[in-house]
Amino acid sequence: MVLFDFHHHKKTSSGILNLELFSKLPERPFSVGIHPWGIDPNYQTQLDWIESSAHNPNCWALGECGLDGLSPVSEDLQHRAFESQIDLSNQLGMPLIIHCVRRFSMLLHFYKQARMPWIVHGFNKKPSLAYELIEKGLYLSFGKALLHNVSLQTLFSQLPSERLFLETDNATFEIEELYIKAAELKNTDLQTLSSQINFNLNSIKSHG
Repeated sequence: MVLFDFHHHKKTSSGILNLELFSKLPERPFSVGIHPWGIDPNYQTQLDWIESSAHNPNCWALGECGLDGLSPVSEDLQHRAFESQIDLSNQLGMPLIIHCVRRFSMLLHFYKQARMPWIVHGFNKKPSLAYELIEKGLYLSFGKALLHNVSLQTLFSQLPSERLFLETDNATFEIEELYIKAAELKNTDLQTLSSQINFNLNSIKSHG
């Protein structure tokens, strides 16, 4: 059984590889985006490469991209780069993998422009925010924090399974460990959980 790793940085993992800008395109599922810490003032060059790469059949999503209150990049530049990627997501009919730190109210403002599914990766925030995001139509992807954060585990157990994904991101652990914990929290078996994740994946891809 292949356990899908929704967002990762490892060349050997099974799932969506977060590809670094201007890298060689892999022969496996990947995503491309301008991270809010890596926006060039002349980001059009980055955006052109992303658009070109997104036409590759192995590109399954755009991102990660979004907003970060800790990034040294100016908020104005973050907003413009993010909006450009939202437009590209809408034009190409591709889901958007979201990075957001301390800017969720602004994120929801931008979400009004979305015509494709958004997935907030590495979610580790309050239950009230989780429910608000899901109610608005977003998906949430959970990573390593789910293995140890008891309050996050409680939240995960109560959220609708059809809105969830699992990921390793850049952490050094195996995705199977996360699936085992998630299945335990959902009071289900590994096969059922894996099938649900794959169903969710097909749901976000079918929008295009």
